[in-house]
Amino acid sequence: MVRVMKRRLQYLDAARGLAIFTVVYSHICLFCLPSYDSSAVIDFLRSYFLNAFFFISGFVAYKTTDSLTDGLVSLFTKKAWQLLLPTIIVGTVYALSHHIEILRFYTDAAKYGYWFTIVLFEMYAIYFIILGITSIISYRYFQAILLTFIAIVFYWLHKNVIANTQIQNVLCLGSLSYYMPFFCLGILCNMFKPLISKVKEVGGGIFITLIFAIVVLGYILPVPMLISNIAIVVIMIWAIKSLYHSKKSGPITSKILMGLEALGRNTLEIYFLHYFILFPIPVVVGEYFSKLSTGHQSLSTPEFVIIGTVVIIICVICIVFARLLKTIPYISLLAFGKTTSK
Repeated sequence: MVRVMKRRLQYLDAARGLAIFTVVYSHICLFCLPSYDSSAVIDFLRSYFLNAFFFISGFVAYKTTDSLTDGLVSLFTKKAWQLLLPTIIVGTVYALSHHIEILRFYTDAAKYGYWFTIVLFEMYAIYFIILGITSIISYRYFQAILLTFIAIVFYWLHKNVIANTQIQNVLCLGSLSYYMPFFCLGILCNMFKPLISKVKEVGGGIFITLIFAIVVLGYILPVPMLISNIAIVVIMIWAIKSLYHSKKSGPITSKILMGLEALGRNTLEIYFLHYFILFPIPVVVGEYFSKLSTGHQSLSTPEFVIIGTVVIIICVICIVFARLLKTIPYISLLAFGKTTSK
């Protein structure tokens, strides 16, 4: 049976671990291999990875105004140290080491891959403003109403307003507007966790079946991508959480979950460092994948075995290298937004 002590933290770490695994997997396919038709595995994983990150980040970000022990300025400052400063430092080092002009780096919409933590910081900043507003208005469900409104507005902005302008690229507004609904949904799920638990008790099987049906229909009918991606995130996190409760989970499953937890506890380290470690995959591998793809043969299994192994190697290297860097004074805080434990 899989360990269940502190299972809430464990399943969230495992969910994060799967997400960062998928990020590196996707980047290898994107940057280290010649172009070929994507497999069903990578298409599915890409529906989970960043969406899950932002959903989980929102879930753990939830606060009631009564639970605030620090002022909003203090919360804002902590997130700037945790997310923004390391992004600037590591991103600048990456740009200089790869001969990228600094201005070009920061005006690129994707920041050469380092957009994620900038967008996450912006999401937290928006949420802290919402907390400030809801601390003034005492209506119980005002935070939920405001979050729902924000999610809808950002989704509409992404569909109708956001364009490829320089200021929007600097602030990563395209990514912010697309992923903000996932962050808001994560907060709302934590806010209404007791209600969700009751729904699961009464009709959990029906609820999960409905969500699974949405995922399947997303591959058959023109279901909005936002809806199908939310369904995939819910299904995957539910599946991971269920493994921690299952009495039938064997030692192999337990070890896989432990590995995902290890990745999940080091997501920032892997995220910041893996861009430095990505290397071209031998040409023969790309040719093999292309041959399978054009020949309409099964690509998912060989791709997952080969690329998955490379991903694990890169993640382990990132974790080990990060631990070495953290032995240098202040590096843990400046490069990874974490204080070194004493």
